[in-house]
Amino acid sequence: MTNEAESLRTNSLRNISRALSREGAVNELFPAIKNQSLKKDEVDFLLDFFEIIKESFELFVNNESKIYEVCIISNKEDLLIRSNTRMEILFSFVVILRYFIEYLTVQPNGFYYNLFIRSVYFIKRNEEYFYLLDDDFVKQLKYSVYEYKNHIFSMLIYDLKNKVEQFNDVRAEFHKIEDNITEKHQECIIAESKIVDYKSEIDSFYKEKSKKIHDDLEIKEDKIIELKNYLENLGVKYNFAGLTKGYSDFYSAKNRERWISLFVLILLAFLSLVPLSFKLINETATKASDVNVVHYLGFTALTIIVLYFFRVSLLNYNSIKAELTQIKLRMNLCMFIDNYSDFSKSKDNREALEKFENIIFSNIQPNENNIPSTFDGLEQLASVIESITKRNK
Repeated sequence: MTNEAESLRTNSLRNISRALSREGAVNELFPAIKNQSLKKDEVDFLLDFFEIIKESFELFVNNESKIYEVCIISNKEDLLIRSNTRMEILFSFVVILRYFIEYLTVQPNGFYYNLFIRSVYFIKRNEEYFYLLDDDFVKQLKYSVYEYKNHIFSMLIYDLKNKVEQFNDVRAEFHKIEDNITEKHQECIIAESKIVDYKSEIDSFYKEKSKKIHDDLEIKEDKIIELKNYLENLGVKYNFAGLTKGYSDFYSAKNRERWISLFVLILLAFLSLVPLSFKLINETATKASDVNVVHYLGFTALTIIVLYFFRVSLLNYNSIKAELTQIKLRMNLCMFIDNYSDFSKSKDNREALEKFENIIFSNIQPNENNIPSTFDGLEQLASVIESITKRNK
């Protein structure tokens, strides 16, 4: 890479880092994040991916010279880094990702290994969310993570092959150039040393991958055990869900009954005003002496009867409200009784769980303390009406 090209690349990298640090940069880089239909995990993926991209550019800018020194193959390919559009920024991230992968391949135990491997691991772990990204960008990501390393190995092997061929050429010329035998022998030693180094790196890479596969298998095994325990507890949770559904249906029925009772209550309140109002409207007397008070007693008695049933209806309405409160309490208890039962078992506190059962499975108690008997007071009303009738006669 020429000095001019290296300078342009450095400026582009710094421009990208500044652009990603601006407010609202995540919305510009991933416009899909503004979609209201996205799930929380999808939005979290885009936010985390943006932070990975931003962190990767900052790492590259801060360690640019060291990366160029190690990543010879990527330097030879002269990969472009531009910052004019969001797609250019995304593809520039792919470029520096390839530098990271080459560094991790060539120096698996290098100083920057833990910093660079984070970007690669994030992409591998979140491949299920790639449908949120542009197709071309996804293709480049997958190539960089899964295939670019093979390209690096191919180039290393090709370089190694060239060294071996040079070594063979040196041996072929050995007999021809006896005067330079010492120098040629030294070149052979250097070539053999490089072969040993490459072999050591390949062995280290193999051991690392073997360890990673072993760790992944252990993680998957733990996950399988966790899912097994979850399925075993699922049946218990469904039972509590059915209990909640039963109380919910009961609550709906009682709620309808409450509205009917409220309607009857309002109707009786209106009817209590009708008798006397009707009598007053139809009264034709103009003088106070002409008013027949006896006629008003009958309407008054009718009004009292209606008010009595209004009182009965009001108390019945309050009783229904009390029942609804009890049902709502049981529904709320069912929401966390499962976890509470596990807690009680762990504490060996059976008595606390029995209190839960006594509440949930006890009868719904109506508030009947103040509800009068249906015919309570009617005997007095009947005597009043009888006396009024005798006076009229």
